[in-house]
Amino acid sequence: MTASDPKRDEMSAPALQLAPDVADPSEPGHPGGDPVDRPAADAEACLLSALMQLREREQIAVILANVVPADFDDAVHGALYRIVAGMLGRGLPADFPMVAHEIDARPDTDAHHRVPLRRRLVRIVDATAYPERGAHYAKAVVAQSLRRSTAIAGNALTEAAAGAIATDDLYAYMCELGRAQRDHHHRYATLSTATGRGQDR
Repeated sequence: MTASDPKRDEMSAPALQLAPDVADPSEPGHPGGDPVDRPAADAEACLLSALMQLREREQIAVILANVVPADFDDAVHGALYRIVAGMLGRGLPADFPMVAHEIDARPDTDAHHRVPLRRRLVRIVDATAYPERGAHYAKAVVAQSLRRSTAIAGNALTEAAAGAIATDDLYAYMCELGRAQRDHHHRYATLSTATGRGQDR
């Protein structure tokens, strides 16, 4: 039996992994590819950050009246908005430490998970240095939401026309979808007026 050559074995052995692989910038978890890792580039994060700093009651009222949790594409952002909006609606201060306290004061449930909420809160608290732009961020969030809901409504109508809905019910179903989109657009239009820029074209 031939003895092995330690030097040759050392040269042919795979290199030790002294550090984890660098993430691909195109993958969701990479700071260059995921808006969650770049809060300042995310309208949802900026809106939440602005609401925790805003002192203008009129602007806060406009935002709360025209933005709903379902407008947020990110479920954690939506859950944070529900908390912040609820505190502001009750006349409570909703700055960073008070929102953190509110998160911790509630027990974990299917709709409330303290750990991801706290982690996201830390990430977004300084997302914007311009809280006075809150209504503009709100308009952007609702605009994105309106486009998503319009696409969903279009798909639903296509499926209905293909046979998912009885012929006798098609018109009523179309009107129901239309009313929902009309109300959604009304919220967007209200925010457009509040920002003084008119509606996007």
